[in-house]
Amino acid sequence: MLRLFAHANYDFIRVRRYAYAVTGLFILPGLLFLLVRGLNYSIEFTGGTLIQVESKTPVNVAAIRSGDASAAMGSAPGISGMVPSATRAITGR
Repeated sequence: MLRLFAHANYDFIRVRRYAYAVTGLFILPGLLFLLVRGLNYSIEFTGGTLIQVESKTPVNVAAIRSGDASAAMGSAPGISGMVPSATRAITGR
């Protein structure tokens, strides 16, 4: 039977400074990138609602953003109006 770790004797303490250097080489660029670019607060963290729709005809985007769906889509059936997005606070216990 093959025993790979039968007489394992690894000197981790002797190479710890090399391990610190390698760890620093991974962490430092990440921290610098975080400080320069900042965090990307996507839709999950900024609140609101993301709605994606497809249309076969051109749509007036400005009218949709203003909340006037009847002017944006004409007399499309099933569109009664748009509800503005709302954010809510998340509280923990």
